[in-house]
Amino acid sequence: MAKSTDPSEKLVEAALDIAAEQGWRRVSPAGAAARAGLGIAHAYDCAGDRGRLLALIVRSVDLAVLRRIDVEDEDPARERLFDVLMTRFDVLNEHRDAFLSILLELPESPAVALCSVPRLETSMRWMLEAAGIEARGVAGGATVRGLCLLWIAVLRVWAADDSADMARTMAALDQRLSQAEQWASSLTPRLEALDRFFVRAAETARSRGKRKVDSGPTDELQA
Repeated sequence: MAKSTDPSEKLVEAALDIAAEQGWRRVSPAGAAARAGLGIAHAYDCAGDRGRLLALIVRSVDLAVLRRIDVEDEDPARERLFDVLMTRFDVLNEHRDAFLSILLELPESPAVALCSVPRLETSMRWMLEAAGIEARGVAGGATVRGLCLLWIAVLRVWAADDSADMARTMAALDQRLSQAEQWASSLTPRLEALDRFFVRAAETARSRGKRKVDSGPTDELQA
């Protein structure tokens, strides 16, 4: 990620530098702000605690991927998603020591780890969008959560993959996407049917409610 003049991005860059040098446990919003030459007010405004700072770091990764990715619409969905996720690993590799430190030490901070789950779902939803894959309704929610699990599994491989071309990471990602594709082919039609059921139920409820309003008060109430 290139150097920036934006306060939040400078805070992220400083936090990653500290994490790489001293470990994630030594990172704080105030310390990152001091490292970046920002005032304490910037630390509070951009990231009032470590959980928000981690969310800011993850958001910076999301933005870096979205700025770089340029998938071809005619490519199969699996290939597009592969390109998006490998671009994400490329971004992580630029601050590899920092992100390895976060991965190793985050389990020691359960509260921060728990708060990062919704942020991960948001990230994976945007990765699907970047790949041109819709993630709406029951089926979309299952796809997002499945991609979260896939990402975590391959992230563990990336953490141990010190090769220059990330060959092990690419192989693991390809294998996991293949498994996910098989899973989706059998489960997605059922989830889409469930989506249609909920839509019809909602339409029926609205229609009944409208008829009640249109019919006016009952005779008992009029009396």
